[in-house]
Amino acid sequence: MEVKDSSYWDAFDDALDCRAESEREQYYKELDEIEELERKEEERKLKEADAALRTRRESTRLIDTSGDDSSLDSRFS
Repeated sequence: MEVKDSSYWDAFDDALDCRAESEREQYYKELDEIEELERKEEERKLKEADAALRTRRESTRLIDTSGDDSSLDSRFS
């Protein structure tokens, strides 16, 4: 069995390092994409919750300012 010279092993190590670095870069790229999607989903949920809260507040405000105090009195009695 013939033993290759050190330049062969150096090239082999360099190729492994290059591949490992490429895989690391791909992993972090995918991780960043996942985090971005999660952030966008969280923003979407917050906007929906905010819109629902504003709608409820507006509905409550319309009921309270309708000028019909008898309906309010019957709700709380």
